[in-house]
Amino acid sequence: MNGIIAIFSFFLIGAVLKKSGRIPEGFSQSLISFIVNVSLPALTLKVIHDLSLDSSLLFPMVVPLVVFAMSVILMLTLTRIIPMARETVGCLILLCGIGNTSIIGIPVIDVFFGFDGYGAALVVDQSNFLVMCIAGIITAGIFGSASSDPKSILKRIATYPSIQAMLLAVMLKPFEFPAWLGDLLLVLGKTLTPLAIIALGASFKMELKKEVLGPFFLGVAIKLIVIPMFIIGMFYNWVPIGNIASKVAIIQSGMPPMILAGLIAADNKMNPPLALSLVALSIPLSFLTLFFWNRILGLLL
Repeated sequence: MNGIIAIFSFFLIGAVLKKSGRIPEGFSQSLISFIVNVSLPALTLKVIHDLSLDSSLLFPMVVPLVVFAMSVILMLTLTRIIPMARETVGCLILLCGIGNTSIIGIPVIDVFFGFDGYGAALVVDQSNFLVMCIAGIITAGIFGSASSDPKSILKRIATYPSIQAMLLAVMLKPFEFPAWLGDLLLVLGKTLTPLAIIALGASFKMELKKEVLGPFFLGVAIKLIVIPMFIIGMFYNWVPIGNIASKVAIIQSGMPPMILAGLIAADNKMNPPLALSLVALSIPLSFLTLFFWNRILGLLL
């Protein structure tokens, strides 16, 4: 419960700062830019470098691919029952299939599991980003106006800061970091949780157009409830979900849609009002559903 209070407190601080008018324009974007370029790469470099690679990380690595595949199957099945525009279908596939496993995911994992959950959380996040770059861009090319040119996909992957940090961490595994460097990376990495949630609170807008109500609630139900429920059901008897890596992967599967996925959908004319509403409004809703799934895991194990 203390973790949920911390998340809502950070969110409230951001919202109050915005309401007070004491923050400059672009405040949230500046915080997110710092997170993407400093906090997350620093945390990735520190945790992946120190992480013991074993078979328990296979499940976290595979979960993002399973989530995206489930999103495709569910949406293509539902379109036979519920008539939807092609752009809306593509938007829902993209946003239900790619979660916000970094800016929301890592702070939530920090609150639920502490430092012990970082390793698996970052493995999920890197795998999720690769799914977004490949399957997500291809989806935008099929249902929207994006180019699925392999060169642009590879460039996006190669230039993403936390991917670069992950590769560097793997290369440096044979070498021990000096104590001062490890401490510095950890301090920078721990700025991620408060800054991310404050940025979201400061940028939150309660806007939901009437014409997207149906697809919005469908997307929220699939992303926050149906997919994590299926992940638990599918793997309960196959994977030792009692270990922390599996718990982290399951919680990560229930994260709200990735902000970048929403921007890609909007930029490629895949129902922009729906995409932006799902990204913004599913975040506060996810705080409740993620707490619920964490409690369910506690009862099951």
